Amino acid sequence: MDFGEALKMLADKAGVKLERVQYDSTQGAKKDRIYQMNHLVSEYYHYLLLNHQIGKEALDYILKRELNRKTLETFKIGYSPNSWESIFRFLKKKGFTPQEMVEAGLVIKNPQRDSYYDRFRGRLMFTLKNHRGQVVGFAGRKIFADDKDNEAKYINTSETLVYTKGNILYGLDITKEAIRKEGKAIVVEGEIDALSSFQAGVSNVVAIKGSALTQEQLELLKRYCDTLLISLDADLAGDLAARRGIELAEKLGFSLKVVVLSKGKDPDECIREGVQYWKESIKKAVPIYDFYINKALEKYDVTQADGKKAIGKEVLPILVKIENLIVKDHYLKILSEKLNVSVELLLKEMEIFEKALKVNSLTTNQVVQIGERPREVVLEEHLLSLLLQSLNPGKYEQELSLLKNYYQNELLKKILVNLTNFLTQQKNWDIKKFAKISPIEFVSTIDRLFLQDLKIETEEEKDNDFRRTTREIKINGLKNKLQKIGKEIEKATEEKMIKKLTLEFEKTTTEMKEWSR
Repeated sequence: MDFGEALKMLADKAGVKLERVQYDSTQGAKKDRIYQMNHLVSEYYHYLLLNHQIGKEALDYILKRELNRKTLETFKIGYSPNSWESIFRFLKKKGFTPQEMVEAGLVIKNPQRDSYYDRFRGRLMFTLKNHRGQVVGFAGRKIFADDKDNEAKYINTSETLVYTKGNILYGLDITKEAIRKEGKAIVVEGEIDALSSFQAGVSNVVAIKGSALTQEQLELLKRYCDTLLISLDADLAGDLAARRGIELAEKLGFSLKVVVLSKGKDPDECIREGVQYWKESIKKAVPIYDFYINKALEKYDVTQADGKKAIGKEVLPILVKIENLIVKDHYLKILSEKLNVSVELLLKEMEIFEKALKVNSLTTNQVVQIGERPREVVLEEHLLSLLLQSLNPGKYEQELSLLKNYYQNELLKKILVNLTNFLTQQKNWDIKKFAKISPIEFVSTIDRLFLQDLKIETEEEKDNDFRRTTREIKINGLKNKLQKIGKEIEKATEEKMIKKLTLEFEKTTTEMKEWSR
């Protein structure tokens, strides 16, 4: 929060009217304009949902989901009309320019036609606010099954001066006092789950996008509580993003528990089965490391050697990251009893994972340290992130088989080769399965690249980015190859070798020219 924002907040609380004076901060002025637009658009969407015929079908849908009008009003739920220019025309009348609307993430420019169209069309709209109650953006959900377009079920405001997806906790502006009073926050995945919980009387709740809690979100929650109850759709044991968020939470000193639902597949469904089931599930929340061990025991046969081995492989890499030695010792003893093996043996196995993590950490720090990374490493990492986050990386299989020849970083090349082999052998892409079969020294890098924010929403954008990045990696790889051949030519003394290297140099130069067109 900058000084101006802090002053405004204090003035609002004290009931003091601030006189606006001219100031030079261009960025501050742009933020103000975005907040103004977002507020107006939120009111517009909200009015259409609750009070206009255009929003009737959407209102019927959400009321059938058993959310009442009071909840819709409290959280400013709305509806974006299925029109290309409703918001564009509305904001234009209010005195905002097309460029301002684009910068707010509310409209998109069509460069071919030099025109603009609304980002959100025909969607149930969730107003996204920061913890101070300022409208920073929107999340729009498709609600009608007869939609024949290829748009995603959910789309969000693009990142702007006031909105970064990983910084926002949905509902916190309303639920923060309940969280402070309870001393704990229930973290759910998606706005509907948060709304259902709040309406059911369990109001110390926030929602995140996806399964990954970020550093910024956790630091924000730390202001209000020290305990987190996690109720996410993801497989916490196998989901790399979820596990990373949990590791960050532990480092910040949170006590962590997992809500195991007694009914339904998510909190909203559980609540619709009966509010008592949701409240009962919260009361019986399981400490996070007990949960990890229990899930592994459910998956594998503890009476068989292979089952014990699989449980160790799944649980030990998690326990090895526990920083508190007392807590680590406690869970090693529990695992020892469950597997009927000695603690000493588990410690020896854990040493293997510790060494692998240290090696991987050293490699990562040496090669890809922020601010010191060579361009080729940035590109090679980015391409791997695109692949790991793609819904179907197998469609790039043909290009990947050749791409390894252009990768320059050895660790990243090994991960690419491993990924290519996995895609060749598997029909369906499964990031959890890939991480599980990968060598332990690859896992933290795979984890980091899978969590990297690409700021790309659609598969079409990922395809275009893949082609651009692939081309640049090949050009960089060929440049590096030319440098190596040039040095070899300088050192060569035999005419036969010089001729061979010269031909290779010419061939590589021709290939690079083709890719540089």
